[in-house]
Amino acid sequence: MPIISREMLGGIVDHEQDVTLTPYELREQVMRRRDAYYSAGMRKGDKAIIGHGNSHQFFGDLLALWEIGVCCVPIDRQASLGEIANMADHCGAKLVVYRGEFDVVGLTSLLGANTSVFNSDDADSGSPSEGGHGFQDQQVGWEDEALILYTSGSTGQPKGVVHTVRTLTARLNMLRADVNLNEISTALTLLPTHFGHGLICNSLYPLLNGRTLVVLPAFSASTLGELGSILDRYEVNFMSSVPTVWRIATRFSEPPKAGTLNRIHCGSAPLSATLHQDIVKWSGTSNVKNIYGITEVGSWLAGTEDGVTDFVDGYIGKGWGTDIMILESGVDPSAVDPVRYEMGPNAEGDIWVRTPALMAGYHKRPDLTDKVVKNTWFHTGDAGFKNENGSLVIVGRQHNVINKAGMKIFPEDIDLALEQSSAVTEACTFGIDDRIAGQVVGVAVVLSPDQDGPDAAREWLSDRISPHKMPSKWFPVESLPRDSRGKLNRDKVAAFCLGKTD
Repeated sequence: MPIISREMLGGIVDHEQDVTLTPYELREQVMRRRDAYYSAGMRKGDKAIIGHGNSHQFFGDLLALWEIGVCCVPIDRQASLGEIANMADHCGAKLVVYRGEFDVVGLTSLLGANTSVFNSDDADSGSPSEGGHGFQDQQVGWEDEALILYTSGSTGQPKGVVHTVRTLTARLNMLRADVNLNEISTALTLLPTHFGHGLICNSLYPLLNGRTLVVLPAFSASTLGELGSILDRYEVNFMSSVPTVWRIATRFSEPPKAGTLNRIHCGSAPLSATLHQDIVKWSGTSNVKNIYGITEVGSWLAGTEDGVTDFVDGYIGKGWGTDIMILESGVDPSAVDPVRYEMGPNAEGDIWVRTPALMAGYHKRPDLTDKVVKNTWFHTGDAGFKNENGSLVIVGRQHNVINKAGMKIFPEDIDLALEQSSAVTEACTFGIDDRIAGQVVGVAVVLSPDQDGPDAAREWLSDRISPHKMPSKWFPVESLPRDSRGKLNRDKVAAFCLGKTD
C-alpha cells in the first residue's frame, strides 16, 4: 500500500505492557497479522473496525490490514456494544477486531450477518509468509479508502471522516517541511489512537519515518503523574498533547531531568499564553508549538513558527502545506472569488482552509460534506483572524458563540482568562437560555484546592474581561465531563451543570 513501507518502519515501545519491538520485530508482527487477516477472508476494499488502541498490537493490526488494502476504522475502545454495532452497520465493516475481555456473544447478537468478530491476539502467531497469498498482486490506488475516523454520532447517524491513501500520504509528506525529523528520534503518544491528532500526526508520522514510538495509555492519570520520569526513561525528544494533559502534568508531575525533550506540540483546544509559559518552564524547552489540527484535513494544518517570543492567547502561526483564508460569515467560496472577499489583518471572520490532505468526504453523508466543502475550500467552523504577518490567531468555535442580547461572546475567551487565575484549575463557559437576553453566560469551574467558592475567581475575572462577558451563573464542580479524546463538550457540560437530562 503506498501509504507505508515496511522497510521504513521504526520501533515501538509499549509502556503499559512493558514490550519493546525493534523495527525488524515490528515488521515481523505486521506480516504475521497480515497473513492471519488475509486467511480470515479480508480483502482489498473491505472495512475493519479496530476496537482497541494505544498498544503495539493496535499498530500491528492497522499496518497489517493496510498491507492487504483494507480500510481501517479505529474506534474508542470504551464504546458500548450498541455503538460498535451502529458504526459497523454504517461503514459496512466485515470485521470487528478486539483485544482483552470483551462480550463477543453480546456484540455478535447485534451485528449483521456479514460482520464477524476477531480476537487481535489470535493474529500474532505462526511465521510470516513472504508470498503465496496473492494479496501482493492486488493494486491499491491512491483514491482507495484507507481510514474512516468517526468524529461524532456513534449513536444515531454517525459522522465518519474518510481519508484515502492520497489524502493521508499528502498530510504525512507535507509535515516534513515543518516538523523536522532530525529533531525526532523518539516520540511519545498518550493521545487516543482513534482520532486524527493522536493517530495520524503524533504516531504515524514518526513511526512511518523510522523513528521510535513510545505508546502510553490514553489520558491515564497514573502515567500523567509520572510523565517527567517516563520522558527521561525512554529519552523522549518529541511529544504532542492537549491543554488538559499539560495542566495536569505541570501541576502533578515532576519535570523531566534528562534534557532530551526538545520539541512539544499542543493542540485540539485553545492554548493560553500562561499555559504556554508553564509548559516551557516544566519541560525545559522553549520549542513549544501551538498546533491547529482538524480530522477532516488529516489533523495538523498549521503551527507556531520557530523563534516566536510574543505568544498570545490563541496564537497559531502559519499554514503547514495549507492555504488559510478568513472570510466574513456567510461568504461562500464556491459562489464568489474568495481572494477578493478575504478579510484584512486583525479582522475576525470564518476560517477556511485548502489542502491536498482534505478528506474524501463524510461516509454516506454527502449532505454534510456539501455544507463544509466549497470549491476545494473547507469551512473549519472556527473563528479567527490573521495578524499583520499573516499568522493565524483563533478566537473560538462559531457554534459555541453565546448570543447575549445581540452581543456575540466566544466562550473560549472566558475559559482562557479564568485559567490564568491561581484560583481555577479548569473552566468551561457556555450559554444559558434566557427569556429576556436570549442567552446569558454560565461557567463551570474546577477550583484550586485552597478555594472554597468562586468569589476569588469572580473578582479576578472582573478586572480582565468586558462587563457584558462576565458570567452571571457559576457552577463549581469537581471535574469537567470529557469525551474519550479529552475534549470538552460544552453542551454536555451545560446539561450537567443545569441538571438537564436527554
